[in-house]
Amino acid sequence: MFMRPLLVSFAAALFISGCDEGSPTTPASDQARISLVVSTSDVAAPVGATGVTGVVVAFRVSESGGVGVRMDFVRLDVVDEMGQAQATAESGADVISAGPAGDNRIDANATESVPVGFLFGEPVAAGAHGRVTARFTDDNGNRSSIETHFTIGQ
Repeated sequence: MFMRPLLVSFAAALFISGCDEGSPTTPASDQARISLVVSTSDVAAPVGATGVTGVVVAFRVSESGGVGVRMDFVRLDVVDEMGQAQATAESGADVISAGPAGDNRIDANATESVPVGFLFGEPVAAGAHGRVTARFTDDNGNRSSIETHFTIGQ
């Protein structure tokens, strides 16, 4: 009974001590902290293209370190059960910026939905395993990358 109020008070003290007047949320750091989650993915054959498979992946990208970032590229590997790439496609900053998101920037302490399209020269079946690698450069020039796995088309 006594532990719960103590833990709540301790957590509140930690939260308050980490913030100053200029930052009501997360204090700024020297480097961005990024999380990337695949929210949806779809497989489609582009209109008028033969032998080409399109995969559209919607990402939720969050920055929590107080430093804005730009997505340099996103690579999608279709992988087998052993994690070996069977097919690879990459979209650079220019493709990401030209997409529905309108640019490749994630502001400090923000979360954005970023849909990215990939074209493969071979069939990609729904249910295949995908590995995404994304590279970012933050406003201080630090580069970082993040990787996540998901099932394509689900």
